[in-house]
Amino acid sequence: MCEVFKIMTLYELRKSKKLTVRKVAEAMGISASYYSHLEVGRRKFSENLIAKCANALDESIELITDKVNQISDTSLLSRSWISNIRVNGVNILKAFEEDMKYESIDRTDELVNRFASFARANIAQEITREFYNSEELLNLFAERFNVK
Repeated sequence: MCEVFKIMTLYELRKSKKLTVRKVAEAMGISASYYSHLEVGRRKFSENLIAKCANALDESIELITDKVNQISDTSLLSRSWISNIRVNGVNILKAFEEDMKYESIDRTDELVNRFASFARANIAQEITREFYNSEELLNLFAERFNVK
Protein backbone atom coordinates (compact mmCIF):
# COMPACT_ATOMS: atom_id res chain seq x y z
CA MET A 1 0.00 0.00 0.00
CA CYS A 2 1.17 3.55 -0.63
CA GLU A 3 3.15 4.82 2.39
CA VAL A 4 1.10 8.04 2.66
CA PHE A 5 -1.90 6.02 3.85
CA LYS A 6 -0.04 4.07 6.58
CA ILE A 7 1.35 6.92 8.67
CA MET A 8 -0.53 8.00 11.79
CA THR A 9 -0.52 11.77 11.92
CA LEU A 10 -0.34 13.94 15.02
CA TYR A 11 -4.07 14.54 14.58
CA GLU A 12 -4.76 10.79 14.44
CA LEU A 13 -2.50 10.19 17.44
CA ARG A 14 -4.41 12.79 19.45
CA LYS A 15 -7.74 11.31 18.35
CA SER A 16 -6.60 7.76 19.21
CA LYS A 17 -6.03 8.98 22.75
CA LYS A 18 -9.53 10.50 22.74
CA LEU A 19 -8.12 13.96 23.43
CA THR A 20 -9.64 17.18 22.14
CA VAL A 21 -7.66 20.08 20.74
CA ARG A 22 -8.72 22.04 23.81
CA LYS A 23 -7.38 19.41 26.25
CA VAL A 24 -4.00 19.13 24.52
CA ALA A 25 -3.68 22.91 24.21
CA GLU A 26 -4.58 23.35 27.87
CA ALA A 27 -1.93 20.82 28.89
CA MET A 28 0.60 22.66 26.71
CA GLY A 29 -0.35 26.07 28.09
CA ILE A 30 -1.43 27.50 24.73
CA SER A 31 -4.77 28.40 23.15
CA ALA A 32 -6.81 25.75 21.35
CA SER A 33 -6.70 27.75 18.12
CA TYR A 34 -2.90 28.01 18.29
CA TYR A 35 -2.60 24.26 18.83
CA SER A 36 -4.98 23.65 15.94
CA HIS A 37 -2.73 25.78 13.71
CA LEU A 38 0.29 23.75 14.88
CA GLU A 39 -1.43 20.45 14.18
CA VAL A 40 -2.28 21.34 10.57
CA GLY A 41 1.01 23.07 9.78
CA ARG A 42 -0.11 26.72 9.70
CA ARG A 43 2.25 27.41 12.62
CA LYS A 44 5.63 25.86 13.35
CA PHE A 45 6.45 23.82 16.43
CA SER A 46 9.43 25.00 18.47
CA GLU A 47 11.53 22.48 20.41
CA ASN A 48 9.79 23.70 23.56
CA LEU A 49 6.35 23.11 22.05
CA ILE A 50 7.38 19.66 20.85
CA ALA A 51 8.38 18.77 24.42
CA LYS A 52 5.11 20.15 25.79
CA CYS A 53 3.12 18.25 23.16
CA ALA A 54 4.99 15.02 23.96
CA ASN A 55 4.13 15.52 27.62
CA ALA A 56 0.48 16.35 26.86
CA LEU A 57 0.10 13.25 24.66
CA ASP A 58 2.24 11.07 26.96
CA GLU A 59 4.58 10.17 24.11
CA SER A 60 8.30 10.42 23.46
CA ILE A 61 9.83 13.62 22.12
CA GLU A 62 11.23 11.56 19.23
CA LEU A 63 7.77 10.34 18.20
CA ILE A 64 6.29 13.83 18.38
CA THR A 65 9.27 15.21 16.42
CA ASP A 66 8.56 12.63 13.70
CA LYS A 67 4.88 13.64 13.67
CA VAL A 68 5.84 17.33 13.45
CA ASN A 69 8.15 16.56 10.53
CA GLN A 70 5.23 14.80 8.80
CA ILE A 71 3.15 17.94 9.27
CA SER A 72 5.64 20.09 7.40
CA ASP A 73 5.83 17.45 4.65
CA THR A 74 2.04 17.38 4.22
CA SER A 75 1.26 21.06 4.84
CA LEU A 76 2.16 21.89 1.23
CA LEU A 77 -0.55 19.47 0.10
CA SER A 78 -3.03 20.94 2.57
CA ARG A 79 -2.32 24.46 1.24
CA SER A 80 -2.98 23.34 -2.33
CA TRP A 81 -6.28 24.29 -3.99
CA ILE A 82 -6.98 20.57 -4.17
CA SER A 83 -7.59 20.46 -0.42
CA ASN A 84 -10.46 22.96 -0.82
CA ILE A 85 -12.52 20.48 -2.81
CA ARG A 86 -15.29 18.75 -0.85
CA VAL A 87 -16.99 15.42 -1.56
CA ASN A 88 -20.12 14.76 0.48
CA GLY A 89 -19.00 17.51 2.84
CA VAL A 90 -15.57 15.94 3.40
CA ASN A 91 -12.16 17.09 2.17
CA ILE A 92 -11.50 15.24 -1.10
CA LEU A 93 -8.13 13.99 0.13
CA LYS A 94 -9.78 12.42 3.19
CA ALA A 95 -12.54 10.96 0.99
CA PHE A 96 -9.93 9.52 -1.38
CA GLU A 97 -7.95 8.13 1.54
CA GLU A 98 -11.09 6.34 2.74
CA ASP A 99 -11.77 5.06 -0.78
CA MET A 100 -8.19 3.75 -1.01
CA LYS A 101 -8.26 1.98 2.35
CA TYR A 102 -8.30 -1.49 0.81
CA GLU A 103 -6.33 -0.85 -2.38
CA SER A 104 -2.64 -1.13 -2.98
CA ILE A 105 -0.82 1.25 -5.31
CA ASP A 106 2.91 1.07 -5.88
CA ARG A 107 3.62 3.82 -8.39
CA THR A 108 3.15 7.59 -8.14
CA ASP A 109 1.67 7.89 -11.65
CA GLU A 110 -0.86 5.17 -10.80
CA LEU A 111 -1.79 7.05 -7.59
CA VAL A 112 -2.24 10.34 -9.44
CA ASN A 113 -4.37 8.70 -12.15
CA ARG A 114 -6.50 6.95 -9.54
CA PHE A 115 -7.03 10.24 -7.70
CA ALA A 116 -7.91 12.05 -10.94
CA SER A 117 -10.54 9.39 -11.74
CA PHE A 118 -11.91 9.59 -8.21
CA ALA A 119 -12.07 13.40 -8.40
CA ARG A 120 -13.78 13.41 -11.83
CA ALA A 121 -16.51 11.05 -10.72
CA ASN A 122 -17.14 12.68 -7.37
CA ILE A 123 -16.90 16.32 -8.44
CA ALA A 124 -19.45 15.71 -11.21
CA GLN A 125 -21.87 14.28 -8.63
CA GLU A 126 -21.25 17.17 -6.24
CA ILE A 127 -21.86 19.79 -8.95
CA THR A 128 -25.12 18.13 -9.97
CA ARG A 129 -26.26 17.80 -6.37
CA GLU A 130 -25.37 21.43 -5.59
CA PHE A 131 -27.37 22.82 -8.52
CA TYR A 132 -30.41 20.62 -7.98
CA ASN A 133 -30.49 21.30 -4.25
CA SER A 134 -30.68 25.05 -4.85
CA GLU A 135 -33.12 26.33 -7.42
CA GLU A 136 -31.81 29.86 -6.87
CA LEU A 137 -28.25 28.78 -7.63
CA LEU A 138 -29.40 26.86 -10.69
CA ASN A 139 -31.33 29.88 -11.98
CA LEU A 140 -28.36 32.22 -11.45
CA PHE A 141 -26.10 29.78 -13.25
CA ALA A 142 -28.50 29.46 -16.17
CA GLU A 143 -28.90 33.25 -16.31
CA ARG A 144 -25.16 33.78 -16.47
CA PHE A 145 -24.97 31.59 -19.58
CA ASN A 146 -28.21 32.90 -21.11
CA VAL A 147 -30.04 29.60 -20.78
CA LYS A 148 -33.77 29.56 -20.12
